[in-house]
Amino acid sequence: MSRTEEMTMIHNGRAAIYEYFTMCFHKPDDAEFIPLSKIFIKVLYDIACGSGDGMFVESAKEFSSIVEGFAGESAENVRDRINCGYTSLFLIGDRGIPVDESVYLSPGRLTKQEPWEDLLEIYGEFGFGVPGDMHISEEHLSAELLFMSFLAEKSSFLVSADTEADYFDILTSQIDFMKKHIMRWVPTLCKTVMESSNRNVEFFRTASGMLYAYLLYDLRILYEMMPESSDGGHGEAI
Repeated sequence: MSRTEEMTMIHNGRAAIYEYFTMCFHKPDDAEFIPLSKIFIKVLYDIACGSGDGMFVESAKEFSSIVEGFAGESAENVRDRINCGYTSLFLIGDRGIPVDESVYLSPGRLTKQEPWEDLLEIYGEFGFGVPGDMHISEEHLSAELLFMSFLAEKSSFLVSADTEADYFDILTSQIDFMKKHIMRWVPTLCKTVMESSNRNVEFFRTASGMLYAYLLYDLRILYEMMPESSDGGHGEAI
């Protein structure tokens, strides 16, 4: 396998993983979600084992244990349980855990503040739009994860393009987006979910730990793909 083929495969994998996490935090009621989960736990566990990151490995083990436990239940029961967990965590009135960036980063803790405005500008620059049938804000966690999937797909295409600078530009854009947006608030969201005392939310507790570990890993990988070493600011541990 050539270096170009290897990098294309890596970015295609990144795009698929981010798309999967998008589904995890967008009320996963699609009939294909459970079968996809069984595929992605294996993918994520293999990546974790090769990462040399003990936290990543432990997060993958915990997430795998929950998903593998689905085997003894019907797909309908599993979806119902996950959806109930999603509702109790994120949707019930004032007790719901916010999943929009501005709530974490704006002074007033309100939605659609300055971070949202910056997201609109960034999305417009890349021609990205949140699908209307998702019915979520541009600053929703799943919207930002879907944007990362979108950029990873672009990376897959540009890695074989004639202009190397374009490829490194798209890598830089992903690093900048993670540092300016995702890594400034998603770790707090993940920690809040992981510490939730709500019942029957084991899937989201472990998915949050898995997401956080993967974000740290992916940011490190993006830095390693760059032609020169960067400042190495990979985010802070929970």
